[in-house]
Amino acid sequence: NDCSLRRVGDSIFNIPVAFPIRPDDSEMLTALSWALTDAQNSGDWEAASVSNSNLFPKSRCSTATVSAAQLDWDSFAGACFFAAAAAFIALTLHLITWMPKLIEQWAAARKKKGEDEDETEDVEVAVRG
Repeated sequence: NDCSLRRVGDSIFNIPVAFPIRPDDSEMLTALSWALTDAQNSGDWEAASVSNSNLFPKSRCSTATVSAAQLDWDSFAGACFFAAAAAFIALTLHLITWMPKLIEQWAAARKKKGEDEDETEDVEVAVRG
């Protein structure tokens, strides 16, 4: 029932075997763990998997394997649109939080400029008068 899914290569690591071991039997657990790790590292596990590949289930789907690096145009355009929309939203929120501070600084600068002009006028009147 998974033929509608695209297969992208094989699994990275898979040991499709389970061995029930009593939790209190640490010698058996240690020995089995060492044997499986040794078989995996020496390549014996892979060789056994290849030689017994006829025993593994085959896929009933007729889909071809797709390269993991392949990206179709729709997916690329969707990812670019999503990134642009996220950047626009972030910039808009930044401006919304930044604008009141900018307006406050502008008003303070204008008020200070107005006070400086008043002082300049007072000095000019005093010099003329």
